[in-house]
Amino acid sequence: MLPNFVVVGAPKAGTTSLYNYLKGHPDIFLPHRKEILFFDSSFHKGLPWYEKYFKHYRGEKAVGDISPTYMSNPFVPKRMRRTIPEARMIFILRDPVERAWSHYWDLVGWGTKASFKETLRAPGMYKRGHGYIEFDILDFGLYSRHIKRFLDYFPAEQCGYFLYDDLRDRPQDFLKGILRFIGVSERELPQTERKYHTCRANRSRFFGNLLVSEPIRDFTYSCVPSKLVPACRGLYDRLLSLNTKKIKPPAIGGEDKIFLKEQYRDEILSLQELIRKDLSSWLQK
Repeated sequence: MLPNFVVVGAPKAGTTSLYNYLKGHPDIFLPHRKEILFFDSSFHKGLPWYEKYFKHYRGEKAVGDISPTYMSNPFVPKRMRRTIPEARMIFILRDPVERAWSHYWDLVGWGTKASFKETLRAPGMYKRGHGYIEFDILDFGLYSRHIKRFLDYFPAEQCGYFLYDDLRDRPQDFLKGILRFIGVSERELPQTERKYHTCRANRSRFFGNLLVSEPIRDFTYSCVPSKLVPACRGLYDRLLSLNTKKIKPPAIGGEDKIFLKEQYRDEILSLQELIRKDLSSWLQK
């Protein structure tokens, strides 16, 4: 079994909350691992490696993969078209200024010592368990450029655009839109009171990297009996929680905010035209 819908982005736009909400729907199957990253950093491992994450499928109508770095990788759309040509693409879009600032503080939580401006000037390679991934936090917010690549391979009706602002402010309406797009019942709306993936920092970088290491994830899906995987996932989440502490990022400074708004102004206008949604509030903040 392979996915018939994929949340391809964007990072820091509420995809962890969305993953947890959708897992509660009886007609939706999601793997116990979010961010499989097959079409991104793990494509070389082959399709059988990807398929093992869906071996617990039990006939649900919708089958998903939520890997928000897919959107910015230029190789992903072609790979997906060859592998899952009928799948629906879901884009969750956040004000790129807010998204970039949030992403920087996520990197701080993983140990980067670079300042915000240094990170913007010199995108780096950051250890994230599954390997070293390049994070260009400015590029992640160039949504229209990334979406157009997908539209080169997928028809417009297979691409759905949703806003982080709606997930934050009107989560039930937001979820109804997602459920309609992937074709499952809106009568089984998951609870949305809990917010996931608030900004956190590792107490131990070594233990944090160990927990998200690829060998441990592969072992869980390859060697642990199917009936024990949910319990293992629960233990894994508990250990992750114990190893982190919440941090409250400061408000973005005036100079940094002005710089980002200038970087993204034309992009926002282009995106607004492309997806036919009113994004004027992003320009006014």
